[in-house]
Amino acid sequence: MSKLKSNSDLWTRIVPVVFHVDYWNSLGWPDRFATEANTPRQRRYALAWRIDSVYTPGFVLNGQEWRDWFQRGALPEPSSAKVGKIAVTLDDRKADVIFVPSVGGLKALQVEMAFLGGNLESNVTRGENTGRRIRHDFTVLQYLSTPLRPAGGRFTATVPLPPRTGDAPVALAAWVTTGDAQPPIQATGGWLTRK
Repeated sequence: MSKLKSNSDLWTRIVPVVFHVDYWNSLGWPDRFATEANTPRQRRYALAWRIDSVYTPGFVLNGQEWRDWFQRGALPEPSSAKVGKIAVTLDDRKADVIFVPSVGGLKALQVEMAFLGGNLESNVTRGENTGRRIRHDFTVLQYLSTPLRPAGGRFTATVPLPPRTGDAPVALAAWVTTGDAQPPIQATGGWLTRK
């Protein structure tokens, strides 16, 4: 994942988001980036894909399981379909989101946003990686989801931002979807501070 920081497709064709799951925490090395909400999210994907179990790492590409990553497969070509444009404007207290679809028939939409950490490290004290220092990039530090309101051919939302605690986020990813564990309709992202 760290190699994506220098990828020329970053934030245009690739919007990486890493959700750490907590189901390994009981093995003696709790992951400081795992949250209770991330594990059910992964399980909902498994149900949607009709697979029997979850595993780590699990890669999701456009809402589908992507196993080619393990063989260093190239990313699939992006769809040429014009689905719309998303814009996110931030200040210290809120995010204003506008999504203008290029297709009709969209009704109930939501925006999901993740504040991402980078250049983060964890010292592993137990398990198969004992003694290793692991580097994390594009790691979800805070996650928000809110419905978008239809308004004159576009969808909007103003999302109050919670106070930031702990590690400082370096990037934001935002995507529009029709519901939890559904493929994104459109996504965007970018650095909050340059690294």
